[in-house]
Amino acid sequence: MATATAPARATQTSSLDDEGPWTTGSVSSVEFIRVKSGRDLEYGRSLAKTWKKAMDEHKKNGQILSYKILAGPPSTRDDFTHLLMIEFPNYAALDQRDRADAGIKKVFGSLEEMEEMLRKREEIREAIGMKLLREMRFKEV
Repeated sequence: MATATAPARATQTSSLDDEGPWTTGSVSSVEFIRVKSGRDLEYGRSLAKTWKKAMDEHKKNGQILSYKILAGPPSTRDDFTHLLMIEFPNYAALDQRDRADAGIKKVFGSLEEMEEMLRKREEIREAIGMKLLREMRFKEV
C-alpha cells in the first residue's frame, strides 16, 4: 500500500494584522434603550433585580469581563436614554450558550420566566438597537 505525503507548505509570518497599527481586544455588546418618560426608577429597580444578578453570575463563571450602564438625556426624541454594556473576552464567549443558559436559569428559574420578564420590561422601555464592537488597542511603537 502506497502512501502519499502532502508537499510542505511555506508559512508566512507576515499578515495584515502584523502590519496594522493595533491589536484586537475584548468584544462589547452595547444595547441602546429608551426608557419611557417617568419610568427611570422602575427601570432601574428592574435591572437591579434581574440584569445585575445575571451579569454577576456570568462574570463569576468567566463568561463576561465586565458590565455597566450609562444614562443620559436623549439628543432627539428618537434617541436612547440608556446604554447597557457587556464586555466579553472575545467573540467565542458569545457562543457559550450552555454556560449562559445555566446562569439565566439560576437567576430567573427558567428561560420562560426570563422571557416573561422581558415582555413586562417592554412596558417601561424600548430596546432601539444593539451593536457588537471589538476593542482595538494601539501597538506600542
